[in-house]
Amino acid sequence: MPPKRNLAKQKTQAGLDRRFCRHELVNITRPIPPSSQKVEIPGKGDGYTARQSIAPGTLILAESPLFTVDGIEAGKLSKTSEARINNAVQQLDPAELQQFRDITQPFKSRKCSDKERLLANSLLMTRHPNGRQTKGIFLWASWFNHSCIPNACFNWNPNGTDDARNRQGSLTVYAVQKIIPGEEIVIDYLRNHHGKDIFATTEARQGRLKKNYNFRCACSACRPGSESAARWEAMSFNAGRVANIQGHLPGQIWQRLEILQNLIRLVEQEGLVYPQKAMIFGQLAELYIDEMFRHRNNDEDELFEDCRGKAIEAYEAKLNVEIISLGENSEEMRKTWRLKQRWMWG
Repeated sequence: MPPKRNLAKQKTQAGLDRRFCRHELVNITRPIPPSSQKVEIPGKGDGYTARQSIAPGTLILAESPLFTVDGIEAGKLSKTSEARINNAVQQLDPAELQQFRDITQPFKSRKCSDKERLLANSLLMTRHPNGRQTKGIFLWASWFNHSCIPNACFNWNPNGTDDARNRQGSLTVYAVQKIIPGEEIVIDYLRNHHGKDIFATTEARQGRLKKNYNFRCACSACRPGSESAARWEAMSFNAGRVANIQGHLPGQIWQRLEILQNLIRLVEQEGLVYPQKAMIFGQLAELYIDEMFRHRNNDEDELFEDCRGKAIEAYEAKLNVEIISLGENSEEMRKTWRLKQRWMWG
């Protein structure tokens, strides 16, 4: 395992009142000068920028939720969930209530309800087998803006961070690309919605953003005719091809391998990290394991060992992506580590 990272708290230069924020801020400043005058990022409103160079795998933020809501399904709330929102809001102290109602409003032309504010600003914590979700309101994380090509990744970690002071569970935000001083730090809002559809077309992404957050993304991946938009179309097409190849015959397996390798190339060109690269490396590992058992059944020991080695390499690549994106204490990383160990010693 790589060495533990230094997660020591650092003072923010934002000049904000932090008494009511259950969080740990590292390497970040909200673009508000010490005078507390709000500065808007053109076309986006308030957001976060880096105050120093941030390397991939650096923890930017660890924060506990102000409150959580269960029973969210496809961006909608059950009556029980709505009642829980009302109850949670009523229990906030005046300072927390003001902070909650100060976060971004999805509709600028009118006053938003607490329900609308929660749906537009909550971040995914748990996706349940029945399709419903648990989401949380995070007073600091809610100010990150969106990009379809994010340079940071958010994730709910029930184990907290690697810091022994934070073991109660937290939403973490890690840098997944090098971020230079003054560059905006952006996350992918659609991690709340796409599930396994992580290569959605530009049209599909724009539709979800408009429906759930009432804005249209203007990142390079969403600009018609751009190289980035063309890559997304190619990634969506190739992901669909992989899903449609169901058989385990040698020709089908190698066809899937070729498509997955092409997907990795496109993802790296686009600068995507998580969950795209992790999913592809996981599929590569499963493909090599299928081949491994086929060779074992045919008493082809040399080919069996070759496929086992490639499966372990794919799990190692997936593990590295998850450590950079989710931290060394995440459930996803632990699951991948166990799979890798199983095939190393199995």
